Amino acid sequence: MKRKTFMSLALASMMLLMMVIPASAAKPSQEYVKSHGHLYKLVEMIPNSDGYTWDDANYAADGATYVDVKKGITYVGHLLTINSKQENAFIYRKFCKQYSYMWIGLSNESGNLAWVTGEALDYTNWYPGEPRMASPAPYHGCMLNTGEWRTLSDAVHLPYYIIEYEPAQP
Repeated sequence: MKRKTFMSLALASMMLLMMVIPASAAKPSQEYVKSHGHLYKLVEMIPNSDGYTWDDANYAADGATYVDVKKGITYVGHLLTINSKQENAFIYRKFCKQYSYMWIGLSNESGNLAWVTGEALDYTNWYPGEPRMASPAPYHGCMLNTGEWRTLSDAVHLPYYIIEYEPAQP
């Protein structure tokens, strides 16, 4: 009888663990945060992993969707783009104070630093001495816990990235 009870408890424990451990490689750490018609979500690495390269993060974010069933709006995602001091301050308040080194949607893969969406790079908030790109290898933007930005090579793994969702175009 004790053996049967032990087996039942072991099976129940395994089932509980399967429900708790996320099935996907990207574990959201927070709910969606809304500002100025966009949604933002911080994604953190799964435990016991090396984190994400910029390419990993960009691949996961590009085309990610969120559907607001109540309002009937579909949002499409991409790595975070920051177009104003106000947006940078918002991201800093919501995410950077608790987390550091997160990928954003800035890359020099086309030869010049540019946002993944093709938006103009009119606003910047570089850490002193940045941007630094020592070789022609791809470099990508990340945000620090100060709200400032750095460039890192594409070989670096970071623990976080931010997806920005915009309403899908009809």
